[in-house]
Amino acid sequence: ETRKSRSSTGSMNITLFHKASHPDCVLAHLNTLRKHCMFTDVTLWAGDRAFPCHRAVLAASSRYFEAMFSHGLRESRDDTVNFQDNLHPEVLELLLDFAYSSRIVINEENAESLLEAGDMLQFHDVRDAAAEFLEKNLFPSNCLGMMLLSDAHQCRAHQCRRLYEFSWRMCLVHFETV
Repeated sequence: ETRKSRSSTGSMNITLFHKASHPDCVLAHLNTLRKHCMFTDVTLWAGDRAFPCHRAVLAASSRYFEAMFSHGLRESRDDTVNFQDNLHPEVLELLLDFAYSSRIVINEENAESLLEAGDMLQFHDVRDAAAEFLEKNLFPSNCLGMMLLSDAHQCRAHQCRRLYEFSWRMCLVHFETV
């Protein structure tokens, strides 16, 4: 973008440089720093696995972490957050990889867990993407489970609500086989 203004020398050209790939480059480097435990300031524990992280990246990715680190909770002062057995380590690792890369692989094995963890930790984009995946993979054999899953998490987001509604309709249509 070029803007015109007069400098002390009478020049009228000023350039505003914008590199569209800069955010991706910054995230990629932050992820490298995380994986090498450099400049990390909090460690998340899930099961017996430790995940060193940057509070700023977590807070920018999730309202859950933003609230945890900024409202005087114990975790805002401690350097560890322990999810104990409330969160599977592989699921937390996927969410952290998403926070640092904006990419996540959702498949049949992890979709339900990602919906639950995304809802719990307020990774809303992941929760919604998992709900969309489950909706596309909805069958009479799993529709009751999907309806219960989406209801249990009181999914009010558009994708989760659609998962509940589609599951409910499929249960009704295939009532005899469900």
